[in-house]
Amino acid sequence: MCRKHHFQHGPGGASSFYHALFHELAHWTEPRARCGWWDTPEVNELRAEIAADFLATEFAVPDYPYRCRRNVHKHLEIWINEMRRRPRLISKVAASAAKAVDYILGYTLKVEPRHEAIWDEAV
Repeated sequence: MCRKHHFQHGPGGASSFYHALFHELAHWTEPRARCGWWDTPEVNELRAEIAADFLATEFAVPDYPYRCRRNVHKHLEIWINEMRRRPRLISKVAASAAKAVDYILGYTLKVEPRHEAIWDEAV
């Protein structure tokens, strides 16, 4: 993984760093021992892209522009052909991406709030 400052000056900005990081984390969940997923390398890329977007949403990372997503542009035609061949593929890939996100988030600790909310005092 490149250092964050290498991404910050590129067209996608800091968001591209987090998207790349989340994408690689999604690939880390691929072995059968972790999430039980494996498909062709191109379909695995689709799963990693979807999982990266799910994680970016979970962590409120600003949008990563489509024009900057070289990985998507490189595989788009293959993904479309695969989905035509296997109509249920996108549902399976999205479900597996969600499972990967849950697996990754399982490593995070729940943080207790450090401040009481104002509305708690009124109750």
